[in-house]
Amino acid sequence: MDPVANRCQGFSEGFSFAQVVACEDTLRKKYNQYLPLFYLEVSSFAQPDTLYRIYPRTSRYALARLAHIHGSWPPVELYYRSIQSLYDSVSFLPLPGLSSDSLRRLRTLRSDLLRLTRNLASQDKPAVITLQLDAIRQTLDTIPAFHPLKSSFAQVQSSWETLRQPASRWRVFVPRLIWQGTANRYHQWLSDILLHGDFGTSWTHDRKVSERIGSLFFYSFLFSVISVLFAYGLGIPLGVMAATHHNRPADRLSGLIVFALDAMPSFWVATLLLMFFANPDRIDWFPSSFNMVNPQGWERITRFVLPVIAYTYGSFASVSRIMRVSMLEVLGQDFIRTARAKGLNPRRVMVRHALRNALLPMITGFVGIFPAVVSGSVILENIFTIPGMGNEVLMAVQSNNIPMILAVFTLTGLLTVTGYLVADILYMWADPRINFTKEN
Repeated sequence: MDPVANRCQGFSEGFSFAQVVACEDTLRKKYNQYLPLFYLEVSSFAQPDTLYRIYPRTSRYALARLAHIHGSWPPVELYYRSIQSLYDSVSFLPLPGLSSDSLRRLRTLRSDLLRLTRNLASQDKPAVITLQLDAIRQTLDTIPAFHPLKSSFAQVQSSWETLRQPASRWRVFVPRLIWQGTANRYHQWLSDILLHGDFGTSWTHDRKVSERIGSLFFYSFLFSVISVLFAYGLGIPLGVMAATHHNRPADRLSGLIVFALDAMPSFWVATLLLMFFANPDRIDWFPSSFNMVNPQGWERITRFVLPVIAYTYGSFASVSRIMRVSMLEVLGQDFIRTARAKGLNPRRVMVRHALRNALLPMITGFVGIFPAVVSGSVILENIFTIPGMGNEVLMAVQSNNIPMILAVFTLTGLLTVTGYLVADILYMWADPRINFTKEN
């Protein structure tokens, strides 16, 4: 997606090529696209150091390819300028006084000619350029009102013929490093984040990315926290119960349930929940959509039930299974047998000694809640129409909304590092033997 080209594409007759470029440049400065990409750029002597200013990207890539084929930039620039001159001539060509139908047809042909002329700058294959030049020539020869454009078209043909003659291509094979300084997109993007907390402007919503994330962050955070609380609050006791009743019917039954839940994909469970518990033909207990216009009474609470179940069951199964394995490992260690031999209360042994040491794997899994707050759940938010970050991330990827994608990835990385830091602190609380001092 190019947020600028779509807005300036409407210019046709009465606007010069320079005015179209000026419109695009103004918008590209707003969207931080006017500057080079990074501090350093690797190029060749056959290309200029200001190639990044040419838009759209198709024109930039085409002109760069032509410079690579020819071996020199000045003939390519002359060819590009001649296309701009032809575009201006077509745009400002005075039309003769005709009937309304004839004038309407003539203006339609001029719009098609403008489109052909501008698309000519986005082609790098000689065969395609020749076909487009033939199409323009045929239009100019067929329509008498367009005959004054033949001189401008002759300049395009002449510059193209010059460009087809290969020059000395040694410049193509000589690399050069272009230092762009701090006036580049990455530096501006990073400084805006560090100094102002500004991630740029969203291409699809034309508003600040930070404002857009702030308006969608709440529900992703809410469901992540609720699912973790339920998963750990139910999964840890179930895992402890299964470990203390090892190889007994309670352990086997809980293991069967846990493995069944862990094997079911979330989108399938969410769909079944809607089919059976939000369907007027079956059991219409809960709303089929979370994003209700004006929920009344119990709907404000019941709309949370099905999404919370779909969010929680998978994590609950994993937590329970991991807790059972960790608890069994701890219960088989020597210090547990020693505590029991000393006559300590079994409940105290279980809670004070065994459970605390078995929590280390649970702490590791707890780290995942931090990045999930920003990224959300794409599938579940789509199924239950939850206005969270999951839908926004999906739309950003589909529409190539780069500022939003960069913001989500950056925040996800920062929260992941924060999660690991919190996990390290919790490790020290769970096991006093863990110490991060230099001596240790």
